[in-house]
Amino acid sequence: MSPKPVVCYCGFSITEAKTLGCKYDTLSVSWLPSHCRDDDLTAEFERSGPGPSGEWPYWADFNATLPITTEDISLLAELPPSRALFYTTHGWHVAHCAFFWRKEFRMRAKGSMMERRHDQESHIEHCYGYFMKETPLNRTGTMAVVSLGGD
Repeated sequence: MSPKPVVCYCGFSITEAKTLGCKYDTLSVSWLPSHCRDDDLTAEFERSGPGPSGEWPYWADFNATLPITTEDISLLAELPPSRALFYTTHGWHVAHCAFFWRKEFRMRAKGSMMERRHDQESHIEHCYGYFMKETPLNRTGTMAVVSLGGD
């Protein structure tokens, strides 16, 4: 069975995204409609960090001096991509890549595809580079950009 391509459109604003039934997905760092999310997997990802309850650390600045919540991160999608960013750890990036590999498998098992932004060999190659780095998992400075939709 060939996987069906999906459209993960969420509009041009958070208000429009909510109207379209999209919600912020911490694993994808994007606002996504339900057919582009795996909410169970994202919940597991949110509990897989080094924090006391498995949470991941997030900061608004490269030097990791300004903590930021996932709610505030989700609102960054309103900004231009050059400003819609936050910082976290190398371990977060490695986990993001591993969980995305799982998401790809799970989406295909359902006969669907992932959002185009990550459903490319270049994302796998990018992740391979992070898997092979000898960077300590708790090293800060990893930057991520928040987006509306995954196309």
